[in-house]
Amino acid sequence: MAAGLRALGIRRGDHVAVLMGNSLEWVTFFYAAATVGAVTVPVNTRFKPDELAYCLKQADVKLLFLVDRFLKIDFVDMLRAVCPGVDRTLPDPAFPLLGHVIVLGSDVPAGAMTLEAMLAAGAPASAAAEEVRPDDVLLMQFTSGTTSYPKGVMLTHDNMLRNAAYVAERFDAGPATAITARAPSTTWPAPHSRCSPRLPRARACSPRPPSSRARRCA
Repeated sequence: MAAGLRALGIRRGDHVAVLMGNSLEWVTFFYAAATVGAVTVPVNTRFKPDELAYCLKQADVKLLFLVDRFLKIDFVDMLRAVCPGVDRTLPDPAFPLLGHVIVLGSDVPAGAMTLEAMLAAGAPASAAAEEVRPDDVLLMQFTSGTTSYPKGVMLTHDNMLRNAAYVAERFDAGPATAITARAPSTTWPAPHSRCSPRLPRARACSPRPPSSRARRCA
């Protein structure tokens, strides 16, 4: 998946958003973006169209990876409402930086592409990844926005890996330890638990709603 991102022109420091429930694809995308040096922007699955538009603009998102439907929410229709160019060609005038939309599912607008197409684009040899440094931003975490519009909080590779290391140490996590993150991937604890397996002391899994299209993380 990292090769696919590079094939689409995603480079170190670029912002890429993900809109879906807990899934294997969510986790794989997060690690792929981290490998490239891109900044993952988790989009709250409870956002309304205006909040989605705000998030994509505020975070300067260049690529959006979303599932077509989650529970009873049609994310593709929501995107169409704020970014009509997705049915023709991107970028849309409203989102001049958003050059790519990747869809997991069968409802793929004309201006978007499937996950399989992105993976195929990365199959040939692609440009070598740039060096990723500890103080590079890894995640832009938006606040809940209870009193105002959500604000993007920037977390670095060093910040998140160090936090995961302290959590693993505090809970005496060993090679056989499984850390279950029941929170949505868009919330604070879940992305931190994603980093735990990178420490070779534990593994993480995230239960998903039974009706989700996206596959379960194992």
